[in-house]
Amino acid sequence: MSGSIWETCMLVPGFSRAECASWVQAWGSVGAILVAAAVVFVQNRLQRDRENRQRIETLVARMRTLQEIGESTAANIAYCQKAFTSRPDVTGIAEGAQPFPPDALRMLPDAVAAIPLHELDSPAMVFEVRTLTILARQVQARIQWMLTNHRQIDAEGFTNTFRLLASFSEQAGAAVARIRRHVDEVERSGRLPLEVTREQLREGRSARAMAGEEPEDK
Repeated sequence: MSGSIWETCMLVPGFSRAECASWVQAWGSVGAILVAAAVVFVQNRLQRDRENRQRIETLVARMRTLQEIGESTAANIAYCQKAFTSRPDVTGIAEGAQPFPPDALRMLPDAVAAIPLHELDSPAMVFEVRTLTILARQVQARIQWMLTNHRQIDAEGFTNTFRLLASFSEQAGAAVARIRRHVDEVERSGRLPLEVTREQLREGRSARAMAGEEPEDK
């Protein structure tokens, strides 16, 4: 590596210009590879983000439709509950003296039962839809029982049934409210429903722990 100063590398003493150029070229190649890898990584990440946003937008649109079905079902349950609040109401409807839509009872469970649960991609939504389905069938069964047996049911039987119908209506309204909050949170956060559900569960456990109801997870 001996020679005049003009033949040596000014950046690294002891190396010739040819050797220095080789090192620079090698490091330049490494840098180009790293930059190319970074570009590919960023592009893939952006592509995944776009696909994730599109998936969430599609899910939110589907969940909004299901929310509307749930709200309609809850409203129908409330309508049926308000139509049967006294013994004269039941007797009048059963004997045709008081108007009541003949399809009202049949439509109660049909709408939510037709929802494809495998497309929800949300445990919280599946749970609430199942809750609405059960409540709708309970309301349908109770009202049909009263209409069929209204002459044999005593005052206590009517009172208990009216109380149950009011409870079913209240539970349906609460289920729809939970559905609405869940869909709003998915849309606001831009995250998949399962991730939102997990965070809500963690927040619920943390709140209960702060209230002294249960120990917080370590």
